[in-house]
Amino acid sequence: MKKQLVILGIIALLLIVGLSGCTETVDQEKFIGTWSGTRRTADSQQTYSQADITIIFYSDGTVHELHGAVYELDETSRTGTYKIIDGKLHTYILDFETVYDVTFTNNYKSLSLVFRAPPEYGDMADFITLDKQNTEGQIETQNKEPTDDGQKVTNAEPEKFLGTWYGQTEQPGHKSHNLTIIFYPSGNELYNNGTSLNRIYRYRVEGDKLYIDYPDPDYDLIPDIFGYSFTNDYTSLILTLLNPLIEDDEGFTFHLNKQYTYEKIPELKILKNVSYSYLDTWVSVDGIIKNVADVPINNVKIRATLYDKSGNIIKTNQRWDDDLIDYLYDSPHPGYIKPGETSFFTITFQDVRYYDHYRIEIASFNSGYSEGCREGLVISNIKDNIAEYTLNYEVTGNVKNDGSNKQEIVSVWGAFYDSHGSLICISQDYTLPLDMYSGQSEEFEITVMNFMIDSNRISNYDLKIDAFCYTEG
Repeated sequence: MKKQLVILGIIALLLIVGLSGCTETVDQEKFIGTWSGTRRTADSQQTYSQADITIIFYSDGTVHELHGAVYELDETSRTGTYKIIDGKLHTYILDFETVYDVTFTNNYKSLSLVFRAPPEYGDMADFITLDKQNTEGQIETQNKEPTDDGQKVTNAEPEKFLGTWYGQTEQPGHKSHNLTIIFYPSGNELYNNGTSLNRIYRYRVEGDKLYIDYPDPDYDLIPDIFGYSFTNDYTSLILTLLNPLIEDDEGFTFHLNKQYTYEKIPELKILKNVSYSYLDTWVSVDGIIKNVADVPINNVKIRATLYDKSGNIIKTNQRWDDDLIDYLYDSPHPGYIKPGETSFFTITFQDVRYYDHYRIEIASFNSGYSEGCREGLVISNIKDNIAEYTLNYEVTGNVKNDGSNKQEIVSVWGAFYDSHGSLICISQDYTLPLDMYSGQSEEFEITVMNFMIDSNRISNYDLKIDAFCYTEG
């Protein structure tokens, strides 16, 4: 990733100011403040990576970029300057100039930054979507500090934790940041540290201590142990880290206020799943999830783990990326899931000769709205057959963009079932070109290889269209 970002910066130096883009006047004052959101980067091979990002614009022309889950300003590697020239944002960080097309929405509370490399450098691009958090130099607090009513409870039933809690971190020598923690009755804990990305961990309450487990199959990690104190009739909560593993974590405290009970929490449900092996050492875990919330859900990350008969982990798709300072997972399609809508996923493992069973978990997700997402994309002329020589099961058709907006990275995904309605597999195809303009029509062909799945087992299928969506919220 670091190499890709450096290449993007070098290419940006070649851009000529005045390329086509927004023609309206964009004032510097509109940028000033703290913005958090998501950065999506595409390399020349159309491989996409995504990470959290926070950008702080100051009135003196200074800019800070904070990547991943890092919330301490790095004065040496992420500090630079910025200018607005002919309606475009020019940033100068690490001796590189990057030029972005700028789009403000939501009364200047949402910001989209797009950098595209010239055609001779391939389809390399940066897409950054941000929401304004607060004005310059401030940490905005949406809640009052938890108050002390004189009735502290330090040994409570686990049910007292259930629900959504909002507040701030407190740590000597560090800037505080907003966070949301949701405790589910299932024992899952969802943690949001002020960005759009939610992380799901496991928790348990034992006496006067709260244990947070980090599900990392590659390491036998010691859980974080917090002391806790309820006040205000269990509507305020203070968590204090008791076992800091590194010196930098000493004095880490959460100050939280309860927002609502867990019944209102956005949630995903795994409806169907299946696993199968092929070519001796390949394993696929496929499935369907459903958004059972009343708001759209996106940026879903799914973790699949293979086990032997004794419950030992053989392999997981969870993998650490040093450049992103984050774990990578597989995502479902469509990636932007509307209320009541289903989405398909397929996770592939290599070099697996044996496994006894598997487990699927939702590792993280986000909720937010995307105006015009997949709007106008329709499928027509659907046909299916079993190929004469290969015996592959093939589904062909056309995708047309009947909407008014360009749709990016368009694909068609298929869920295939047997005569009993059981899921057999998930397969997909991307349109060529990947991006479709208004009125454009492209063909697709989804192929289920006979050496992976016996084509004669397929009795029915369901198709879905996906496209990259910019989200707000």
